[in-house]
Amino acid sequence: MSNDRNKRETITRRLNNSAPSPRQTAKFLTATTLGAMFLFLSGLTFTGTVIALVMATPLMVLFSPVVVPAGLAILLVTTRFLFSGGCGVAVITALSWVHNYVQGKHNTPPGAAGDLEQCQELGPNGRISVFVPYKNNITIKLHLVSEFII
Repeated sequence: MSNDRNKRETITRRLNNSAPSPRQTAKFLTATTLGAMFLFLSGLTFTGTVIALVMATPLMVLFSPVVVPAGLAILLVTTRFLFSGGCGVAVITALSWVHNYVQGKHNTPPGAAGDLEQCQELGPNGRISVFVPYKNNITIKLHLVSEFII
């Protein structure tokens, strides 16, 4: 009989030692409550979206000859605008780097060989030729108009 009692006490001690702390219990209950609430709200949102789509489908079918070309036009205009802005940023970045390079405030360009040597010649029409040694014995010659150099 005492052997059964020892087994029960051992099992009880193991359960008490492995039981979660009150902090862990509070975290679990909070996470479960918030998860259930967000799941319910996402279900409501999905239901509302489906109902709105069912109600709007006849209007979309009627107006599709107007809406589809307008949507394509808006897409093309937006794409062109973003592309031109990206090209503008690229040009400004390149011109900024060239300006800093000519002024002597340059860093090594990406992919360039170790130390760069700068050779400038003032040519006709106020042009400056900059020879930039690049890796694999390639030299890049940049022509800059002196009015842009401050």
